[in-house]
Amino acid sequence: MLPISISSKLTKESYIKLMYMLTYRKPVMIFCTIAGAVILIGSLLYFTGLYMVDREPPYIPLVAGFFMAVYMPILVYRNSIKTFRANKRLQEKINYQFDLQKFSVQGDSFNSEMYWAQTHNILELKHWILIYQDQAVANLVPMESFTPDRRISFKKLIQEVSETYNIPRK
Repeated sequence: MLPISISSKLTKESYIKLMYMLTYRKPVMIFCTIAGAVILIGSLLYFTGLYMVDREPPYIPLVAGFFMAVYMPILVYRNSIKTFRANKRLQEKINYQFDLQKFSVQGDSFNSEMYWAQTHNILELKHWILIYQDQAVANLVPMESFTPDRRISFKKLIQEVSETYNIPRK
């Protein structure tokens, strides 16, 4: 069963989806987007003449609603593309090898080996496992790269490693 090896190549589309997922899993981002949409719709209703609460046009709420409901998602998209294009290592084929003491990550231009004991935390999403080296840097492991049998083995490995090294799992 051990070690577990996989290969994957991250696409721009899957990276953008992951960035949206990570951004909008925070309740404050969901709240801001919904609040922004409500403010924006209310402001647009005023300008169409369908709903007038005040005598003065709601320019500031219109801009705030646009920023929260429209500009923030565009910004996430734009920054995701910019980061993906700038970081050539994200675009390489990456080989992962996992065992009970460490895991290695190898691409065309890099090779690193990390011990589980120094892992900050592990974030499990439906289609991804993110292994954080610190609060900001993570190894992105797409679950689609695993065969069904290896996926089960990998999840058991993650469970055992997190218990052994007291790694928080989210």
